[in-house]
Amino acid sequence: MLTYKHNFIGGERVHPRSETLCEVRSAHGNEPLGLVPLASHADVDLAVAISRRAFDIGLWSHAGQVARGAIVSRFRSLYAGVAHEIADLVSEQNGITVHFNRFLTGGLLRECEAHLAEASDLARHEPVAGTAGSGTLRGWHPVGVVAIIVPWNAPQQVAFSWLLPALLAGCVAILVLPPETALDGQRLGDLLEEAGLWKGVLSILVADPAITEYLAAHRDVDTVVFAGSGAAAMRIASISAGPLKNVFLDIQGRSTGIVLPDADLGTTVEGLRYGSLSANGMWKSNQTCLLTPRHRHVEFTEALVAMVSELRIGDPLDPLSFIGPSPSLAHRQVLQEFIELGLREGASLAYGGRHVPRNDGGGNYMTPAIFAHATNEMSITRREILGPVITVLSYADIDDAIRLANDNRHRLSSCVWTSDEDLGVAVAERINAPTVAINGAWSEESERPRNAMRFGSANVLGTTPLQNFLNPRTISF
Repeated sequence: MLTYKHNFIGGERVHPRSETLCEVRSAHGNEPLGLVPLASHADVDLAVAISRRAFDIGLWSHAGQVARGAIVSRFRSLYAGVAHEIADLVSEQNGITVHFNRFLTGGLLRECEAHLAEASDLARHEPVAGTAGSGTLRGWHPVGVVAIIVPWNAPQQVAFSWLLPALLAGCVAILVLPPETALDGQRLGDLLEEAGLWKGVLSILVADPAITEYLAAHRDVDTVVFAGSGAAAMRIASISAGPLKNVFLDIQGRSTGIVLPDADLGTTVEGLRYGSLSANGMWKSNQTCLLTPRHRHVEFTEALVAMVSELRIGDPLDPLSFIGPSPSLAHRQVLQEFIELGLREGASLAYGGRHVPRNDGGGNYMTPAIFAHATNEMSITRREILGPVITVLSYADIDDAIRLANDNRHRLSSCVWTSDEDLGVAVAERINAPTVAINGAWSEESERPRNAMRFGSANVLGTTPLQNFLNPRTISF
């Protein structure tokens, strides 16, 4: 069992100000995996004070890209040596199967390389041609103290997407871990310390929602990054608005798959094995709302049920398991409540949605649920569901499909399934989503959270005023 008796604050292990410990348990067997201090208000105040001092002194922010890049590059090398071990630890905590978490490892390492390349190309200041006066320079400067709040379903991915760029930019950071996955983030601190990260630059705290909100509202925190559910994100945005700091919201939600009338049924359903159910159905680009032509709705649903019924449900550390358990009994009960809600709203449960006990009677396992004959007004269609729950809707024609796809602001991405690639691109261009794939095409670029909502200082969303009023979109085919 992993036991951390001290918090990681300012790059050092520091005795916690509170005696409260967070016990992390296995999603599979509920056995204890480790103990970590649970942060208190005093722990947050200490971490923020050390971070504030480190940034205001300016040693890290003025160290230069070469020095910062060398440390992050060493961290990447160290991480590569233990990446599968960390992936397994994540799986033990949150129940997402190890084959998925290990698959992500290569992507994380490539993302780190991309951050390093971007940082090396970013000049601090460069002359601006054609301006009045003789000495105009335009450039970039770090935003200051950054609090990064990661979710339990994608802890390593969010850390790589936000923490590493913040450090490379010259910011100092406080990484906030949820109690459900409080262990794997500790390893990041150990590895960054081993890589030579300077004192004062990074703190790592495990915090419950109340302490997380206290940190987000802290006046000495300049920027807050929150990755998680829409409801929690709006709460973070509202409590951070007082000091008028920058707030990035990397919001989870539902993604849409549009099955066009000409789509090949076998290819589409097989693609949805990963396109809808990766990471126990909790990956934010999963197509958990599927739109089918009205005349093919029954045919498609039956094929989808046949595919899902063959998926292996079991221990997330078993490489053959495709669906793992919920991280806790409470989370599985939430999923069961959604199943009951869908039935009350009038959808038909075509498959699954039932508890699957282990041989010893334990475990937080549930068969994936497929709802047929759903509508866009139902809660199971519009609300975020962190789990293997798929809703299938029908549409009259392509214009109706696009209307349905654009009628939910929680749509994070979409996929168009078709035998005609040109038609797929034409439909994709009409969908209001930051990333659209054709026939399941996937790119690591589209997975990066470049489209997270940002609140705060004006003229910050883009590099030009025009870009402040444009949303980027990626179409992959």
